[in-house]
Amino acid sequence: MNNPIETAADLHREITRRGLELRPEVGRDAALVAELASKLGIPSTRFMSELEASAKTAEDYLRALMLVAEPFARMFREIWTYLAQHCAPRAQESLIIRFGFDGDNQEIDWDQFRVMVEIAKRVRSFGPVLLWQDEYLFDLGRLLTSHLTKRRYPRYEPGASFELKPIQIAAPLDEVGYEARALLQSLIDEIHAEWPNLKEQEQVSAEWEKDLSNFRDLPELQSIKAEGDPQPKYRKRSTRELAFLLTDLIPAWGDICEQWNLIPASDKRSAEHYFRTQIEPNLKSAQSPAWRRIKQALDLLDLPFWRYRWHTYEVWASVKALEALADFCPQPVVKDGHLALDAANPALIARLSAKQPIYAHVQGETKLAKPLGKRKAIKPDLRFSLNDPASNEATLSIVEYKQRRELDAKHAAEVLEAYSLGVGLGGGVVLINYDAIPKVAVPPLCILLGDVHPGKPGKVREYQTARRFDFCFSFCMVQLSKIITLWL
Repeated sequence: MNNPIETAADLHREITRRGLELRPEVGRDAALVAELASKLGIPSTRFMSELEASAKTAEDYLRALMLVAEPFARMFREIWTYLAQHCAPRAQESLIIRFGFDGDNQEIDWDQFRVMVEIAKRVRSFGPVLLWQDEYLFDLGRLLTSHLTKRRYPRYEPGASFELKPIQIAAPLDEVGYEARALLQSLIDEIHAEWPNLKEQEQVSAEWEKDLSNFRDLPELQSIKAEGDPQPKYRKRSTRELAFLLTDLIPAWGDICEQWNLIPASDKRSAEHYFRTQIEPNLKSAQSPAWRRIKQALDLLDLPFWRYRWHTYEVWASVKALEALADFCPQPVVKDGHLALDAANPALIARLSAKQPIYAHVQGETKLAKPLGKRKAIKPDLRFSLNDPASNEATLSIVEYKQRRELDAKHAAEVLEAYSLGVGLGGGVVLINYDAIPKVAVPPLCILLGDVHPGKPGKVREYQTARRFDFCFSFCMVQLSKIITLWL
């Protein structure tokens, strides 16, 4: 980064230069663009021009983008956790996993994967943050309230919505008040947005740190920090801690914003001098918290979980399906040192244990006995079958993954109906979408679920429950038919 990155548009251009941007013209990314725009408070149409006109800072953009990226980092870690439990290589063995579809992918070995998972955890550090030192705001507050005679001492309730009166820049002396007010208002708004889900987010953060000891001594991570690079002068605090810090700051700054025009010019000059000499040099330093966060974020987004986000989603969805069937002891397939689970082409990815072998296949195409409209074959993302290669007649159940902002109801109904014709052993079809789903007339034994991603833990549990029920139902039907056959 040779040029300073100060605005949201600057950061967006740098992310685009690195090939890490969201692409609104790609159907899968359209929902993420809309989510990012919503978090920034701008329209998703004509995204770049709206971003340019918004006057949003690089920190605003960074925070919003990390919230969008966080579910994918979580998927990356959950893939690692499952594979570490089921197929970690022995000493002197190597294991390769691929992220990305054909023509654009990256192969990483087991040790690289382990390091990347630990680095990806740092996405969790991009929550609300106060990039100024506390004393800056307290000192400015004392300077600017020293001659205010009518104080209201407004009260701030942690996590509540609160609006500081805007300060207009009519003269150079107004810039300090404007900058401080914008900083505090942004922090208030971010805390308010997170507060309803704070307990769940704190639980997620705790889970992410559970196995930190497994990674703490990795030399690759110890070398990430450059030698002699000074540590930031601020302490990363939780959302809850920041909310209670605001209870001490708002009584002064609420009055400052409300009575800005009544503050003597001499006090504003003192505040401006303090800002220019004590605060501004640190904010513009290449070692400032803001600059550090931007550099760290760009490195994070270059990891496979973001660069190959939609393949990561498909691998994660398969992992959660296998995880739901733990009673059948699924064993991921490793072929020539490569994990089959990452396949973007037809492959056997796991074997399950039961009274007879059960196979998990991805992308296996089979012809329908009778065409459904123009559709003559199906190619499900995940299929459980009693034979290898899979056939419709021996299929127990099917799972299909979608990543569409606006899943067409007619298309969803057609997929469910067609795929149910490929389930020959009494099971059904589970269709999940990363985003919300429309109202659809769902065929018998079919399940349609929306918002299935780590950011919605309840939906993930619902997906796994549906996967378990559908699979067990079809398997029991097979066993029952055998008993009836023997009895007859």
